[in-house]
Amino acid sequence: MSEWTPTEWDGFCSLLLNGWPGEFGPENATAYRVLLDGYSPDELRIALTALIARGSRFRPSASELAAEVRRDAGRPTWAEAEQLIFGPRGALAARLPAGGYDSEAAMEAGRDLAALERAESMHPSVLAFLNRQGVRRLRTLEVACPEYGPVRRRELADDWQQMHDAFDERQIAAIVAAGVRAAGELTRMDPLTALGLAEPRAQLAAGGDQGGHS
Repeated sequence: MSEWTPTEWDGFCSLLLNGWPGEFGPENATAYRVLLDGYSPDELRIALTALIARGSRFRPSASELAAEVRRDAGRPTWAEAEQLIFGPRGALAARLPAGGYDSEAAMEAGRDLAALERAESMHPSVLAFLNRQGVRRLRTLEVACPEYGPVRRRELADDWQQMHDAFDERQIAAIVAAGVRAAGELTRMDPLTALGLAEPRAQLAAGGDQGGHS
């Protein structure tokens, strides 16, 4: 915590000690200092203020403070993301770009690329979700069907939440950047590669984005 002066850290610990009931001793402060290493004073003060504003009744743990720092206040809720994906002006409604297409597969690839480009203009999380799910798979889901639609929407809502549980908000942009679009081809974004944890995966063939679910 090289950014912190002793006075700043003592003041932060005083807030944690006096802002909530219960003990907060030197051993607690030491643990927080280790677990929150890398976060700046401003980041943690803003996070603490946000938690207080939301009526936090208990002293936040180090993990809660870290999660608050990473929280993207502008990230769409699932209800918002559902409209951004499936709505009349959503990503999947993007029109096929004008141009010559020599096969149905090329046209499908063009539609997929148009959907990804529209999603990219909306929010990194929407683009990441389309890549994880597969553009064509999402097109085939009967989300408006009275019989199966509610089930499909609940499944997608769970998938949306799981995506954000799995990937730190700070890493979404890196994951998106790893989604390379080669000439005439689409590739699936590889989160492990984006984070430097694995070798790049093979590119999908043109029109071969089938999604991650059966």
